[in-house]
Amino acid sequence: MTTETSNSPPSKASSMTAVAPSEDTPLLGHRPEAPRIWPKSVIWFVLFTAFLVSLSFGITQVPLIYVFGVMTCDDYFKSHPEPGPGLPRCQNHAIEASTARAVALLGASTTLFGVINLFFTGWTIKVWGLKRALLITVFWPAVRLIVQTIGVETGAAPGIIIIQCSQILTMVGGPAGYLLALNSFAAEVVEPAERTATLGRLTGFSLFGTAIGFLLGGIISDAGGIVAPFRVAIGAFLLCTLYVLLALPSVPLNKDLAAKTSKSLSTFFDPLKMFVPRKWQLPSGKVQREYGTLIVGIGVFLGILATGYIPVLLQMYATDAFQFTANHNGWLISINCLIRGLFLTLAFPAIISTGRKWLDAKHDRKQQAKGNQ
Repeated sequence: MTTETSNSPPSKASSMTAVAPSEDTPLLGHRPEAPRIWPKSVIWFVLFTAFLVSLSFGITQVPLIYVFGVMTCDDYFKSHPEPGPGLPRCQNHAIEASTARAVALLGASTTLFGVINLFFTGWTIKVWGLKRALLITVFWPAVRLIVQTIGVETGAAPGIIIIQCSQILTMVGGPAGYLLALNSFAAEVVEPAERTATLGRLTGFSLFGTAIGFLLGGIISDAGGIVAPFRVAIGAFLLCTLYVLLALPSVPLNKDLAAKTSKSLSTFFDPLKMFVPRKWQLPSGKVQREYGTLIVGIGVFLGILATGYIPVLLQMYATDAFQFTANHNGWLISINCLIRGLFLTLAFPAIISTGRKWLDAKHDRKQQAKGNQ
């Protein structure tokens, strides 16, 4: 007896039989989760976090350059006779050159460990989530400052070595990593169309905090001595850690990505892949290689190479040529950051919004022209 085969699609009843429920079948079917809409207050908490943490980082930046000059000067006169009465003690070419070398080494180590901190923070964001990654990058600078405080109290050449070695802790907590975590946090809690303006505003708040930190660091240094800004900064970072813990919400973690990342250490270097040129297919069907990300990265590198040394050089020159104190240098550098912060907070979002409207209108006109044809 042969069975007739039908080419018609299976009926509803037969398709249901193929997926008959069992004891393990969930009562409610799986539905894709709708994207979460965060309240507007969350982004203001994130912006205020950028302000607070940047302020904490800025408190010691100006005193640190001044401290290096003082410690280099003290170390020099351990093996050289003191100048006569009425003569400037530390205005000496050998002292200035030694200070410049120490500051340059400090800057190089900060940059090197800061790059490692970027990779580490990106990895922790994938494995532990945004909030935990941010907590790590905010807490460890307090530990680094404790070590730096010991170096300042030790003084002279040993103190400089202690401060330079403390930069190793930047690998797990530093300004580069916390900005990455905050930028990722801000991008997560706003609509895609608002991200560019929000990230600009976030940088503006960060620069505001940095400007006030520079100013406070100079004032505190003049009022309480060169160790005082480091002690204040320790307390500021601990308060920032508490604020992040209590004020910022937890962003849901991608568990599949976390499991994949934690199993392979190669994912630690995933950010480097973004600079590899990729092939794109144009609407016309033509395939071409895209170098945009690589070119932008090279442009950022060259921009920092050309201007990144200016704030430090300004402070060192003002100290040597005009006898600026930490307070004077604080005013000098804070004004620079304040102007940049004003632009990014007030002007940049308006420029982005106007540009988007202009491009959208231009696109609509092109579409209308094609439709009329």
